[in-house]
Amino acid sequence: MVKIPRDLLLTTKKAYFSEAKHIFQENPKFFSPYHTGSWEDRMLLVYLLIEHKKGEKSLYYHLLENLPRDLDYVVFWDDEKIKSLDDPVLFKLAKHHRKEYNEEEAEFLALA
Repeated sequence: MVKIPRDLLLTTKKAYFSEAKHIFQENPKFFSPYHTGSWEDRMLLVYLLIEHKKGEKSLYYHLLENLPRDLDYVVFWDDEKIKSLDDPVLFKLAKHHRKEYNEEEAEFLALA
């Protein structure tokens, strides 16, 4: 059995009661379970971005430094690369998810 100290757990509760609390309260549509299904992911992302900005002073410094930097997901590929897979269903799905990603990214950046 592995025992992890409670204060090392990354939770939405910990994120909410952090210095980011005002961001969550000022943007309920973006961080509320009543408005979006991905509110928990969004909340943890904001919290981790704030922690990352702290650098070595962050409790999560070593975790953040060891996260992968290069992500190679189909939704980030250009249309020609996706078409090369010769799968029209995958192409349509990737374009749909890319559009969703771009819309959410724009909303997220508007918070900054």
